[in-house]
This record gives sequence, structure tokens and C-alpha cells, in this order.
Amino acid sequence: MAADAPDVRTLEVRGWLLRASEDLRAGRHDLTAVPPLLNDVAFHAQQCAEKAMKALLVHREQAFRKTHNLTELGGAVARIEPSLAELMRTASLMTEFAWRFRCRDASALRRLHG
Repeated sequence: MAADAPDVRTLEVRGWLLRASEDLRAGRHDLTAVPPLLNDVAFHAQQCAEKAMKALLVHREQAFRKTHNLTELGGAVARIEPSLAELMRTASLMTEFAWRFRCRDASALRRLHG
């Protein structure tokens, strides 16, 4: 590997941020539909927040389990970056958007991802 090549952690952070950016782009695109695809916008907003949180946790070398729970991820972010605590509490309100509008049996999926 070249001396100026990014390390594995940097590449992982970039990957999370790229996917977050793609969700943001998809959500913005869904807003342009007539009528807007609001369920998809909500899903992509949750996914964008989740992936951005995971990027920060990886950057700060904090382990996290596989989850879509923004309350859990946001709590971990707030512990390492207290200035983001209020934003993480607000973002946690989007947790259910990961499954609410995407699945017919939302209660089963909530048990899996809660």
C-alpha cells in the first residue's frame, strides 16, 4: 500500500458517508415526485442519519452492533461527542422510519431491528 493511501478505517468512514449521501440524494429526489413520495423520503432520512452516525462512530473507533435504532446509535454518538446530544435525541425520532413505511408486518421487523 502506498504511504499516502488511506487506512482501512478511513475507507470505512468514507463508505458510510457515501451511502449517507446517496440516501440524502434519494430523499431529495423523492420530494420532486408529483405527489412527493413521502414514505420513501422518511425512510431515506432515517437511513442517512443512521449511516452518518455510524461513520462518526467508526471514525472515533467506537464499536456498535448491527442496528437501525437511532436512539441506540445516537446515545453512543452523544457519549463521545456531548455537543451532539440534543441533535441525536431529535434524530432518534426517526428510528421507526427504517421499517414503518417499508414492511407490511412492521411489528415483526421492529422486533428484529429494535
